[in-house]
Parts: sequence; C-alpha cells; structure tokens
Amino acid sequence: LQTLATLMISQSDNTAADTLIRTLGQAALARYAGKNQPLLTTREAFVLKDPKNSNLLAQYLEGNETERETVLKETASRPLPPVSLFSKGAPVALKVEWFFSVRELCGLMAKVEALPLMSVNPGVADPSQWAHLAYKGGSEPGVLNLTTWIQGKEGHAYCVSASWNDDRPLDETRFTMLYSGLLQVLAGKGS
Repeated sequence: LQTLATLMISQSDNTAADTLIRTLGQAALARYAGKNQPLLTTREAFVLKDPKNSNLLAQYLEGNETERETVLKETASRPLPPVSLFSKGAPVALKVEWFFSVRELCGLMAKVEALPLMSVNPGVADPSQWAHLAYKGGSEPGVLNLTTWIQGKEGHAYCVSASWNDDRPLDETRFTMLYSGLLQVLAGKGS
C-alpha cells in the first residue's frame, strides 16, 4: 500500500490510485471526497469522458447518487479510450472530475502533510527554502491544481493551493510561474 500511495502522490499514477481505491474500498474513501459522490476511479472517469460513451456520460450527469453508481458499474464493461483523446491539449468532458475547493484541499493536506510520501515530489517549491514541505498536484487538459504545505525554518506553516479550470487549453507555464512566485514571496518573509 505504501508503494502504491507513493506512486499515486508523487507521479499521479492513475493505476496506483485505482488499485488503492479498489483495495481500501470506494465507500470507505468517499467520506473524504466531499461532494464528489460517488467517488470515481480514474478508469471510470476516463471511460465517461470518451465520446463513444456519451450516453453513459449523459446518464451520469443527470442521475442522482444511486443512478450514478449504476452508471459506474456499466463503465467496467467499456474499454478505456485511446490516450490520444487526452494528449491533444483540448479539454474533455470537464463535468466529470474530482471537484474540491482550495480550502478543502488544504484541509486534506493538513491531515497528511507529515507523511514522508507527501515530500517525495516537491512540485515547484525549493526544498532548501523550507523546514518541511508536502505537495500534490494534478492536471489534465483544461484542469490544473497545485497544492503545497510549507513550513518555514522559523516555524510558520502555510498551505498554498491554486486551481485553474477552463474549457480551453491552459497556459500551464504561466500558472506555474505565478504559483512559484507566491512560494518565493512566502520564503522571503523569513518564514
């Protein structure tokens, strides 16, 4: 489980995430998922995003939680879409996502920031500037989130989280530079 969790956090490994969800159980993890009910696996999300499954997507979006669970069972018999669907840079079915506010993400980060696996990938933060940091980011075309828990050498702790969702391709370089700049400002405060 430790290896799967480390791969899921540090590399956004979707297979590791889905294996953890199946092993621990979607119902057990759903309590951490807020309004994201039922909790999707990445495979389920990808199948729903496939234009060939537009009928399933419509049923999912229009359904209540019980009806959505029925639709998700149907995704198991459908093949995954080709990777090319997501590599063109164009956003695909953005209504099928994991929706969290940055406040919710910082709340979740506060619960796990001390776990060593949260520091394997520092994101855009410079580890030498901080006594401790934890990071998790995620993206796909049209969706980008960076969430970093940082503790300065003087003991001040911050959670910085930023999300950008758009139905057009994102300027990820600009977003990352702005985010990195904010971390630099905090580092310069003598944290």
